Amino acid sequence: MTHLHITSWVILLILFFIAFAKPSKGLQMAVRLFYLIVLATGLDLIFRFKVFGMAHYTGEYIAKIVLAIVLIGLMEMVLNKRKKNEPYKGIWIGFWVVLILVILLGFRLPIGF
Repeated sequence: MTHLHITSWVILLILFFIAFAKPSKGLQMAVRLFYLIVLATGLDLIFRFKVFGMAHYTGEYIAKIVLAIVLIGLMEMVLNKRKKNEPYKGIWIGFWVVLILVILLGFRLPIGF
């Protein structure tokens, strides 16, 4: 399931950057579908491996979950601001910071790749 989760967020990022370059309703719907797939596989990993029972990592898992949800929100805001031709520089910077944090936490934690 870990590989499915990693594959789904890699596809999500690819679709996100394509949708960012060429805004389209169909691409945005595909990105939203992959938001749900990434969330579903992530929740499956959380409950399958009982991550809240790992006493040393509970706080880091909670931080990763919260940051991942924030990242999805930032991705949606960037796409919407870009589509409406509104300034999105601050949200774009926040997206990159949170993306790096989520990836680093994901690879650092025991269930990581």
